[in-house]
Amino acid sequence: MNIYAGPKAIFLLFIIALLIRTIFLFTYSAKNVYTDAVMYHNYAVNIAAGNGFTDAIEAPYDLNFFREPGNVYFIATAYNIASLCGVEIKHIDPENDKTGHDRIRNYHPEIYWARILFALLEAISVVFFYKTLKRITSDANAFIIALIYAFFYPAFFFVATLMRESLLTGTLIILNYYFVSYIFDRKTYQLIIVGILLGICILVFQAMVVLSILLVTYLFIYKIQFSGFIKESLLLAFICIITISPWMIKIYNYHSDIRVLKTFGVSLTTEMSGCMTEARMLECCKGMSKSELNDYLSYLYKLPSNKQFQYSFDGTFKAQRDSLRSTLSKNPNYTFANRMKFKLLQYKTAVSYFICPNYFSGIISSKLINDAAGVLKIIYIVPYIMLFLMCILGVFGVFANFKQLLPYISIYWVFLILLLLMPGFGSEGRRFLPMFTLWLPAFVLQVQSIINKLKSTNKTK
Repeated sequence: MNIYAGPKAIFLLFIIALLIRTIFLFTYSAKNVYTDAVMYHNYAVNIAAGNGFTDAIEAPYDLNFFREPGNVYFIATAYNIASLCGVEIKHIDPENDKTGHDRIRNYHPEIYWARILFALLEAISVVFFYKTLKRITSDANAFIIALIYAFFYPAFFFVATLMRESLLTGTLIILNYYFVSYIFDRKTYQLIIVGILLGICILVFQAMVVLSILLVTYLFIYKIQFSGFIKESLLLAFICIITISPWMIKIYNYHSDIRVLKTFGVSLTTEMSGCMTEARMLECCKGMSKSELNDYLSYLYKLPSNKQFQYSFDGTFKAQRDSLRSTLSKNPNYTFANRMKFKLLQYKTAVSYFICPNYFSGIISSKLINDAAGVLKIIYIVPYIMLFLMCILGVFGVFANFKQLLPYISIYWVFLILLLLMPGFGSEGRRFLPMFTLWLPAFVLQVQSIINKLKSTNKTK
């Protein structure tokens, strides 16, 4: 019997992935909570309590649309279930409940319920990862790669954080399965599911709208007839729009300006982001102190969503950005060389994260590594070196096996495009987390190719 295929293989992968993640999430303290995750938590608590879409921790609960809704509602689902089971759902005070970087003072058992839901999604996504790989390689290869991914700590770490990366990665893996399946099978229901999942991805992270262009491009590349391609593209767009429409209607009712659609209802607009970029550049040129930068960013973040939308559309943020640019232009440190240095530093960071998405960032802090000495430092550094080498070999594996991998890699182009167009997107390694599901299979295929060539060389001798 082939253990690498059939229901037994699927069941085994699911159980192993779920078990590993469950053990981890219960051993990782619920008091370890990222700063951004505190906001997600409070949004979810308010939704579960019926207070609306806001991260406010006390009345009045003014609506706040600074975050995309996908991850918030996912966590709120877990909190609703926890509440039904008698668990008390409580806010985290971002000012008084923090005891240090990414750590809170009080115990919140409801966080474990959210982690379980994340772990369940990830375990399901491991199965879909395996089923997708079967389309491009052997059953044995697919099973081995999926099994490695089931144990792959740098990827599954984020099930414990409440951050959107775990939800986005799982959803993208499932989307990729149905899209690759559609390329081979051409069954309409598969494309409908892709459209729904694409809408969900956009609601998790607005930048994923770029993926819609890439999927349409792939439909064109693999088209059977041009008329069929047009129908497929329209169907994909229609289903995606239907999926995000309830949220867009909700936002438009809150702020009746059609321009809210530009950022899919998120009040962190391009105009506001422009102010942040100029302020950071000014701080980089020593025209603003670090504390002044933090104060300015805090002012932007704390504006009510209606003001963030209003200032984005009435020219207020544009005026602030122009003022910052004017100050920059008069700064003696604002030279072409320094501008290029700042931009190159952004690209350097983004490229390093693109290749190696999460070199234990947030898992082992850089301070811990820097403070370590001797054998302990080696223990910390060696896993990173191994992970980095795996990713580098995976990059070569993509080029070496490009034709074989081409149907599979449709979703990954989005991260390359975002890296090129918006290097600031790559300021945090976790944003490239889905890249592990490309580098890992490409790495295994490349290692197999090297082994086969060595065997062939030995035989000729």
